[in-house]
Order: sequence, then C-alpha cells, then structure tokens
Amino acid sequence: MKLGKWKSIASALFILCVFSCTTNELDKKAIELFPKGESPDYTTVLKIPADLDTLSFDYNQMLTDIRYVKLETKNNCLIGNINKILATRNGFVVADYYISNSIFFFDKTGRFINKVALKGSGRSIKSLKDIAYNYDNNTVYIYDNIGSAIYCYDENGTYLNRYPVKNIYFRRIAYLGDSLLLFYHPSLKERGGLNNYELCIGDVSGNIKYKAFERKQESGDGFDYNFSITTEGSDVYYSRRFSKYIYKIAKDSLAIFPGIRLDFPENKSVIDKVTESTTLPELKLLLSADNYNFDGEILSVNNVLYTGIYKKSMNMGVFYSEKNGRIAGGHLVSRLSINDTANAEYYSYPIASSNNEFISVMNPDVIVKSEQNFERSRKAMHIPVPHRERQLDAIMSTMRVDDNPVLVLYKIKPF
Repeated sequence: MKLGKWKSIASALFILCVFSCTTNELDKKAIELFPKGESPDYTTVLKIPADLDTLSFDYNQMLTDIRYVKLETKNNCLIGNINKILATRNGFVVADYYISNSIFFFDKTGRFINKVALKGSGRSIKSLKDIAYNYDNNTVYIYDNIGSAIYCYDENGTYLNRYPVKNIYFRRIAYLGDSLLLFYHPSLKERGGLNNYELCIGDVSGNIKYKAFERKQESGDGFDYNFSITTEGSDVYYSRRFSKYIYKIAKDSLAIFPGIRLDFPENKSVIDKVTESTTLPELKLLLSADNYNFDGEILSVNNVLYTGIYKKSMNMGVFYSEKNGRIAGGHLVSRLSINDTANAEYYSYPIASSNNEFISVMNPDVIVKSEQNFERSRKAMHIPVPHRERQLDAIMSTMRVDDNPVLVLYKIKPF
C-alpha cells in the first residue's frame, strides 16, 4: 500500500475523531432533567365534558374588549398563510414559512414595517424553520435549519446578528429566558446522544446544557411529532405526543412539571387507546375514528386557559377558568336577534396570545366570498341588514378578497 493512501486514511480518521468528539461533547455536557410527578400544588386538571360534541360557544356573548388589527396590504407584504404569530412589545411578527417564504414585521396598528424573506433579504438564509421571541431584550430569532444558523432581528425587522449552530438540527425553538432556548427534536449528525431526546436546552449557538424526555419508539410518517411548543410570557408549555399532560418548563429553576392534565371522557380519546405496541396503521385508524385528541397547544390569558380539541374532521376549542374550574367551548355559534348588534363575525378559536389578550385571525379571501353569497340571499329573501359594532363594520365594509388577514384581539368574559 502506498504511503499517500495511508495519509488519506489517517486524515479521514482524524477528521472523524474530531467530529465525533465535538458532537459527543454536546451530549456529555448535557444534564438530564427529569419531569416531576403530578401534584395538586402545581397541576391543573382540565376535565373535558362527555357532551362536548353537543356544546356550543356563542362568541358574541363570550368575547369582550374586542379590537381589530388590519394588517396592511402591499405588494411586498402579501401573506400566503399564517403559520405562527408573535406578539412583541410594540407589534406583531407573522410567519409564512411555505407560501411567501417570509417573516413579516408589523407595528401594533398593523402598519407593515419590514420582512425577512428567502429571496431578496440580503442575507444567505436558506430556510425559515421557526421563529421565537426574546422578551428580555425584545428581539426575534429566526431559525435556518438548512443553513445551520439562528438569525437575530429587532422587533422592526432590523438585522442584528447571525449565530452558527454546528452539528445539530432542530424542528422547533422557543425562548426560555436568561438567554436560553428550548429546542424540540434535536438531531445530531451521528446516532445516539441527544438524538434520543425530545427536548434540549442551550444557548443561541446550540451549545446544549440540558436534555429531557427520552424518545419513545417512533411510528414514522411524522405521527409522533408534536410541534406545539407554546411560550406564554416567561413560561413554556410542551406536551408529548399522545400524552394527557401539558408540561410547564419553568425557567427560574429549570424544572419540568405537569402543569395541566387533560381528563377525557372514559375510553373516548386517542390518548387512552394508544400503547407502545400500537402500529402505524392502527394509529391512523384511531386518529380517523370517533376519538378525541389534542396537539398540546395551550394559551393563557387572565387566568383563562385555552386548548384545541380535535375529533375526526371537527375542530373544537375549550376555555377553562382557573378561578372556578368551569369550561366553555364546543362548536362556534352566534345567536343574535334582528335587533342585536354583532361585536364579532367569522370568529375562529385563537392561535396565539399576547400578555393579556387572545389572538384570532379573520381571512378575507373566505369572508368576502361568504359575504357576497349572503348578500344575494339577503336581497332575495328580504333579510334586514345586520347591525355591526362600529369597528367591526369599518373592517367588514372595506375588506377585499386579496387583503392580508385581520387580527382579532380580545378577552373572555367571566364564566
């Protein structure tokens, strides 16, 4: 064998050794966090009623302090679909990962300020995987998994910094506080180590300090992924796929505990029927059958919790009062008489929240077409023109089919 070939092999072994040492160090330094057991001191029990299918949520009766933010529509800020909303101190950040491939920055009135896009942003961003809000210094993180970097912008969309994230990838990120980020589904360029955990905690450069939730055997096809990591102020919530617990990750003590337990009607949820031996075809059958399920999303405003409940093709929401344990939710309805004034129309359950308001979205492309159909029926059947609250009427009367979405911010009345 020639000496040159020995040198090539030696070089390859050296590179492999250096790389393995680098990636293995990420796992060796990571301290495993073990979730605490359930306790009445910190676990809220949210009991899903057996008759949820028959319940209804009259949003004109239940919403209060409603205000509308019409996101400005320009050729350079057309939103294809809203995948995520961040409420900053002075505005909103809207992520559209797949259609316009852009992150949009709006002020609190809805005026367009800036955007970060895969094309024309002036940066070498290769993908928009997820965003997170650093409430400590009012900045926004944009995670580029293909480019292996986290970009930092201020709330006006002004570029601040780029942090390379080497040798490790994630599916979602959330800000924990004290300059720490929570990463979901870490993936190293080697087997073992952090690949075996669902969550890890580290700095903006991907230097991992903690790990948690050893992964179960995955069924494939993405059915085991749970992308609902919710940041509520300084609290982060996370639920494992097909678990009845929503875990709260407290930044102060870096403790993980079951903050919320969902109790479903007996033998009527996917969660109660899934076992470690459930095959992928069986899992698909359970999800398509008449079973309750939820994806771990949780929002909290003024001692009112919200979570989405799913059943076949039905999406229902549930609001829970932490003060009295009561539940409001079910199918969306609006029971108004001819003489009543509508405060809300085309309401959908919230997808985000700010410090003290839930945030829902009105989609003009759907609403304008529905309004046109209703107007034809109204004239044909001589139905009176509905009475609308002034702000709502201003929104509806100027809405065009190609407008950007309208954000609806509100609170829930005591129930």
